[in-house]
Amino acid sequence: MTASEQAELFRIDDGAIARVAGVLRRHNGKPFAISRPALCRETGLADRTVRRTVAFLVFERGMPIVDSDDGGYYLAVTKRELASGAKHLTDKIKALALRLRRLVGSDEAARLLGQLELPITPQPPTPSPTQERRGAGQPLPLSASERGQG
Repeated sequence: MTASEQAELFRIDDGAIARVAGVLRRHNGKPFAISRPALCRETGLADRTVRRTVAFLVFERGMPIVDSDDGGYYLAVTKRELASGAKHLTDKIKALALRLRRLVGSDEAARLLGQLELPITPQPPTPSPTQERRGAGQPLPLSASERGQG
């Protein structure tokens, strides 16, 4: 798939990709984060287009763009910045999952989020390794004293 075909999936054009990537390349590290409104002004793009373009650059181009918890985008340059970005996303996901549970209920939310469902059926007990060696359900051999020889 060509870059243009990939961009089409995100409904963005090559010009938007070049503008957003160009601006973000000047914002390396959290101290140099740029707010989304400022990114929109600098690129001349609408907010939704900027968000889609950032997603495209992360998913399709592998750019380490972090959306910081204080509202700015930047290219992560350290492992700590990547971890901070991952935590921010995890917190967002948890908040959205809780919101979904409130809207549709726990069971439906679990289904929608792809939680694995395992049927619970009674299973016969698993024999211990000792039982397997002597044969499960087999009587233990008698000791010499038990056989009357000791």
